[in-house]
Amino acid sequence: MEEFEEVYQRLNAAQKKAVDAIDGPVLVVAGPGTGKTQLLSARVAQILRKTDTLPQNILCLTFTESGAQNMRDRLTRFIGRSAYDVGIGTYHAFGGDLIRRYPEYFTETRLERPVDELGKRQILTDIVDNLSYRSPLKQLRHHMGDLMGTISEVKRGLLTPESLREIAKSNVQIIAAASPVIAETLQPYIKRLPSKLDVSEPLFGNIYGTFEELAESAAPHPPFENLANLAKDQLADALNEAAALGKTTPLTKWKNNWLIKNADNQYVLGGVLEAARMNELANVLESYTKALDKKGLYDFDDMILRAITALETNNDLKYTLQERYQYILLDEFQDTNAAQLRLVELLTDNPANEGRPNVLAVGDDDQAIYAFQGAQYSNMLDYFRLFKDVLVINLSENYRSTPEVLETAQNVTAQITDTLSAVFPELDKRLVAATTPSQKTQLERTEYQSEVAERTGVAERIAELLKNGVNPNEIAVLAPKHKYLEPLVPYLQSLEVPVRYERRENVLEAPVIRQLLTMSKLVLALHKRRQSLADSLWPEVLSYDFWQFPVSSIWQLSWSSAEQRKPWAQLLLADEQFRPAALLFLTLASQVETETLEIMLDRLIGTEEVATHEADIPTVRSPLRSQLLEDGASEATLYQTVTELTVLRARLREHEQQRGGTLFLTDLLAFVAEYEAAEEQMVNTSPYSEAAEAVQLMTVFKAKGLEFEHVFLINCQDDVWGSTSRGMGNKLTLPANLAPIRHAGATEDERLRIFFVAITRAKYGLHLTSHVATYAGKRPTRLKYLAEIEQPDGTIASTTLAAGHQTVLSDQADAPTLEALQQNWVEKHLRLDTPLRELLSERLQRYRLSPTHLTKFIDLEHAGPQSFLLENLLHFPSAPSVDIAFGNATHAALEWTQQQVNLHGSLPPTEKVVEHLHARLEQEPLTAEQLAVQQARGAHALETYLAQAHFTPGNKPEHNFRDEGVVLSEHVHMGGKIDLLEIDKTAKTITVVDYKTGSLGNNPAKLHKYELQLYCYKLLLEGSHTFRDYTVEQGVLVFVEPDGEGNIARHTVQFKPAETERVTKLLQAMWRRVHELDMPDISAYGTSLKDIRQFEQDLLDT
Repeated sequence: MEEFEEVYQRLNAAQKKAVDAIDGPVLVVAGPGTGKTQLLSARVAQILRKTDTLPQNILCLTFTESGAQNMRDRLTRFIGRSAYDVGIGTYHAFGGDLIRRYPEYFTETRLERPVDELGKRQILTDIVDNLSYRSPLKQLRHHMGDLMGTISEVKRGLLTPESLREIAKSNVQIIAAASPVIAETLQPYIKRLPSKLDVSEPLFGNIYGTFEELAESAAPHPPFENLANLAKDQLADALNEAAALGKTTPLTKWKNNWLIKNADNQYVLGGVLEAARMNELANVLESYTKALDKKGLYDFDDMILRAITALETNNDLKYTLQERYQYILLDEFQDTNAAQLRLVELLTDNPANEGRPNVLAVGDDDQAIYAFQGAQYSNMLDYFRLFKDVLVINLSENYRSTPEVLETAQNVTAQITDTLSAVFPELDKRLVAATTPSQKTQLERTEYQSEVAERTGVAERIAELLKNGVNPNEIAVLAPKHKYLEPLVPYLQSLEVPVRYERRENVLEAPVIRQLLTMSKLVLALHKRRQSLADSLWPEVLSYDFWQFPVSSIWQLSWSSAEQRKPWAQLLLADEQFRPAALLFLTLASQVETETLEIMLDRLIGTEEVATHEADIPTVRSPLRSQLLEDGASEATLYQTVTELTVLRARLREHEQQRGGTLFLTDLLAFVAEYEAAEEQMVNTSPYSEAAEAVQLMTVFKAKGLEFEHVFLINCQDDVWGSTSRGMGNKLTLPANLAPIRHAGATEDERLRIFFVAITRAKYGLHLTSHVATYAGKRPTRLKYLAEIEQPDGTIASTTLAAGHQTVLSDQADAPTLEALQQNWVEKHLRLDTPLRELLSERLQRYRLSPTHLTKFIDLEHAGPQSFLLENLLHFPSAPSVDIAFGNATHAALEWTQQQVNLHGSLPPTEKVVEHLHARLEQEPLTAEQLAVQQARGAHALETYLAQAHFTPGNKPEHNFRDEGVVLSEHVHMGGKIDLLEIDKTAKTITVVDYKTGSLGNNPAKLHKYELQLYCYKLLLEGSHTFRDYTVEQGVLVFVEPDGEGNIARHTVQFKPAETERVTKLLQAMWRRVHELDMPDISAYGTSLKDIRQFEQDLLDT
C-alpha cells in the first residue's frame, strides 16, 4: 500500500490544489495524461485524513464500469480495504443501487424487467404502423433505429411529452412571426442574395432585430434555448465574422442553415416540419411508455429517470442521501448527460450547503466523446453556473506522451470550434510534457496500396515491435468501430501475435446456434408430419461432428431412402447405428406442445436425458454437450460455445418476459425470424484474450482512460474517422434548439474529439495507417483532420503531425501474397487454442465468491467442482427447474411482504401476497399445467406461513452484498444476498434468516450445506461496511412450506468460533482453487456427509 505523503509530494501544484480544496464546489479541467485518477484517489484519502468523514460517506461517480474499477484499484493502494466502503460506480449502477437499497420508494418496479432492443423495436413498430398515413413520422417505419435512438436522446435530455409539445408550439409561433419579415426583407434578392457586404449587412441586421424582439417575449425552455434566441445569437456571430472578413460568406452559411423557401418561392424561417415531428414524437413517446407499463417493462434510460423521480417526489429519501454522501466526486464529467447532471443536482441542493456543496467534477471538453449517450460537454459550464463560487483548476502537465505526440494532438483540437476556452479565455489548455521521454518518439504516418496490404503491414509492424522486446500489453490498435478491427485479427494470428479484444460476433451465425436451429426445424417438421421437409433436414443434422457418424453411412441411408421410397425416419429406426438419434428427435417431436422451450433446448444440447419408453433404448441423450466436455476438446471452443449459448438463452428469457406467457419450440424459430426481419444482430460481446500479455484491439470509446507505449490508428481516412463516415445520421431531424441532445458523430467537433482521444492514448509510439484503394476499386478520401497536401516533389505531407514527422510514407510493397488474400477471407477470426485461464482472466478478476458457490463446490452428489466451473464460471446455460422457479417466486413474494411491513407498519392482506406470488410465477418458463400446480402450491404455503410467521418493521429483506466491500484475508472477495436480516439496533445484533422451499427430510448432507451457508452469511455481514458494527450470533433456516401436520419448520444454528474459523479457511481454499482453475477430482468420494467432510478437509490440507 502506497504511503499517501509519498504520493502527495509527487503531485504538481495544480493537483495538490485540487486535493486540498475539499470544501465547496471544484471544477478540474484535466487534459489527457494529467493524472486525474491519481488526483481523485488522493483527494478521497485527503478527505479521510483531514475530516472525521467515514468512507461510506463519500460517493464517486463515473461514466464507465472500467473507470469505476480503475478508481477503486487506485484508491485501494492508498487506503486499503476501506476503498471498498467508498461508493464508487457508474450513474446507472447508482440508480440501480438506490432501487435495491431503498425498495420502499420503488415498489412499482419490483415486477418489471428491462426491455431489449428487439422488444423496443417491436413496440415502436406497432405504434408507427398505427399512425395516420399523413403523420410526419410515418416514414420512420423504414428507419426504426433512428426513432429508437431519438427516444433515448429525449429521455436522457429530460424531455417529457409535455415539454416536447411546448417547444414545438413555441417554435411554430416564432416561425410564424419571423417568416413574413424575412420574406419581405429578402424578396428583392429571391434569385440571389447580394454578394456585397454593405448591401447584405443591413438586410440581415433587420432580420436580427426581429429575432431580438421575439426572443424577449418567447417562452423559456431551460436548459434549451428558445428558437428566436438561438437564431439571433448565431446570426450575430455571422454578422461579426462577415464584418471581420469583409465577405458575405458567413451570412450565406447562416441562411443555408436557417432559411428555406416556401410554396410562394419566398425565404422563410425553417423548422415547421421538425416542430410537427416533435408534436408527433410526444404522442409516440406516450404510447411507448404506456406499452412498456402494460407489459411490465422498462428501458435502460429509465433507471436514472426513476431515481430522479424518487428524489424529486420524496424529500425524506433526498435528505437521507444528502446526509449520507457528504463528499461527491464526479469523473469524466464532460461525458454526463442532462439526466445525470440532474441527479447530481438533487444530491447536492440541500439548503444547508448555501449553494456550495462539497463536490468536485473532473472533465475535459476536448474528450467529450460519449454524445451518443446524450452527453454534452456544456454540462461543465452548467456545473460552473449551478453552484456558487466554483473553484476552477486547470491541469496541463501531461505525464504520458512525448512532446511530438502532444503537438499532433493539439493540432487536432485546434480544429474544434466549440470549446470551453471560449467561455473561459484565461483557461490555457495547451498540454506540456512533464517528464523526460524514456524512448524516442516513433510517429509514423503510412499509406498502403490496399486494405489487405494495410492489415498485413500493421500486423508485421506489431510483430517487429514484439521481436524488439515491447510488451504486448503496451500495444493497442484503435478504430471508431469494431467492424474495422475484426478483419485484422487473422493477420495478427498468422504471425502468432497474441490478441485481446471484445468480440462483436452475431450469435445467430455461430455454428452451434445454427445447428440448434436446424435441429429444432427437424423436430418441428417431424411434429407436423412434414415428411419431405424432415427428409431434407436429416442428412445435415446427422452430419454434425458431435454425432461422429461416418459420412459413408449417411450416404447409404440417402440412397436407400431414394431407392426404397421410404422416409428417413423409418430407415433410421431400423438401423442400429442411427436408432438412438432417431429416437431422440422423434421423442422430442412428440413433446413440442407439452414441454417448454428451455427444456427442449436442454434436451437438444444434451443437458438432460430423454425418456423414449422403448425397451431396447429406454433413454437417449444428445452428444452435443458431452463432446464439448471431453478431455480432448479445446478449452477455447468450450468457452466460445458456452458464451454463444448463454447469449441465446438470455435473449430468449428476455423475450419471454416481455411477451408474456411461456415459450415453446415454435417460438424459437419465430424469434430468430424477427431478428432477421429487423436486421438486428444478437451480439456476443464476451471479451476474448489469447494470453495474459496480448495486443489489444478496441474502439476509441473502450480505450478511454487507458494508455499504451504504441498506438496504431488504422483506416485513417475520411469515411472512417471523418465527416463522411457512415452510420452517423438520423432521419428524424430535430429542431435547432434541441440539437444538443443528438447522438455522437453528428458534428465535426465530436469526430475531432474522438480522433484526439485516440491520439492521446499513445506514450511515444503513434502509428497512423490508411490505404489508397479497396479491392472493389474504391479510393477513400484522405482524412481532412490530418491536412495532407501534395508537395512539389510529389510526396504527401501532413501539417497536423508534429514537425519532423509530417511526411506520409507510401508503402509500395508487392501485391499481397495468396496467403494474405486468404487471411482476408477468413470467416472465423479466432484460432481457438487458447488456455481457459486466459479466456476467463477478466471474469476471474471480477469474481465474487458467494455462499451458494461454496455449497455447490462441495456438493458431491448433485454438483461438485466441475459443475461449479461449468455453471458458475463458464455460465453454461440450462433451464431452471420447476422447483427453482417456485423458489424464486416465493422469495420475491416474501421480500415484497417485508417491504410492505416496513412501509406501512403492518402485514398486507394474505390475498395480496398470493397475488404477488402468482404474478411472479407467470414470469417463469412454466407450462400452463405447471403454472397452475405451482400457483396452488404457493398459495397453500404462503397462507400457512403468514398465519404462523411474525414480520417486524425495520427488518431488511434480500440485502445484496455486491458493493459492501467484503474481503476476507488472502484477498477473498465475497458477495451474495441474504433473504432476511432480523436487526436489533439496540443490542447491535442480527439474526440471519434463510428461507427454504421444500423440506429438509432426513438428509444430514443437505443440512450441512445449509448450515455452511449460514456461516458464510455471518462472515458477509460482519465484513460489510453497513453491518460491521453488529454481532451475528445465530442463523435460522425457515422452511416456508408446511410439513404434513401443517407446521412451519425452523432450524436454528448458534454460531461457534471454531466453525467460523474453519469455514473462513474453507472459503480461502476454494478461492485459491478457483483462481488457479484447479478443479479437484471427486470421483473417489461418496456422497454422504462423511465424504463431504473428508473432501472439505482435503481442500484445507492442500
